[in-house]
Amino acid sequence: METGFFHLHSTIAYLVLLGLLLSVIFAIANRPINPLTRKIAKITMILTHIQILAGLALYFVWLTGFQTLAGGSEFMSDPVLRLKAMEHPLMGIIAVILVTIGHSKSKKASDALASKPIIIFYLIALILILSRLPYGNWF
Repeated sequence: METGFFHLHSTIAYLVLLGLLLSVIFAIANRPINPLTRKIAKITMILTHIQILAGLALYFVWLTGFQTLAGGSEFMSDPVLRLKAMEHPLMGIIAVILVTIGHSKSKKASDALASKPIIIFYLIALILILSRLPYGNWF
């Protein structure tokens, strides 16, 4: 079951990155916003939520991330452990929050202004995710 969640988390990562990129590109290209851009942004938000749920299940149930934090502060000197135990999960949570805020603000805005929150929040989330990916363990 752990392997299944790991594969789910890794596979959805590609879809999330693609969705974030497409959402930003479509929001830039289609002003005022069109239904396709809204649909892509919504699917991306759903995928990011699935991604974070799979990641949190891995973190708290199977992988040693939470156990590393409970073990003390010596992991902070090891960049690989720090990435897996703190930086990657924290940036994932922040990215999901940003995507959710961007989607909410986009829904509430008029069609002429609805693409701006998607561009800003989704792009920041994309940059945060790309900055903290564990490229060595990613297939």
